[in-house]
Amino acid sequence: MRISLFVAILAALGAGTLNVIQVRDHINTLIQQREEQRTQKEAAQADASKTHAELTKTQKTLADTQQQLADAQNARKKAEDVAAAQTKRADDLSDKLTKATQDRDAAQAELAAYKATGKSPEEISKLVLLIKQDQDAISAMNEEKKVLARNLLRVQTRLD
Repeated sequence: MRISLFVAILAALGAGTLNVIQVRDHINTLIQQREEQRTQKEAAQADASKTHAELTKTQKTLADTQQQLADAQNARKKAEDVAAAQTKRADDLSDKLTKATQDRDAAQAELAAYKATGKSPEEISKLVLLIKQDQDAISAMNEEKKVLARNLLRVQTRLD
């Protein structure tokens, strides 16, 4: 019986050793898998952190770009308004220049007409005064002529 006890103990020790070897392999595999998963988790967290940082940076860049776009659009609108005002002003000034040129040409034509008479403005003023006096004298003579014509008619009627 001793031998069987000894064989049983040896068998138990062999089974235990075999179990320990198999369990150790299994434990080593589990430890290795756990380490791989930890490494993968840490890498994923680092990637997530990096992605989050890039996202934050991209959002800031987007906000800055949107602000710059809004500023550029406002500046463009102001420039368009200024350009429209300047165009209107240029058109108004062009119209005024055209009118001033026409007025100048008319005044030059009038001046040329005066110069073509060969008379100075004082002489023309004197001539106008003389014409007025002559017209007044002609009117007076016409009135006198009418009176004389009536008197003549009366005298002829008496003679007849």
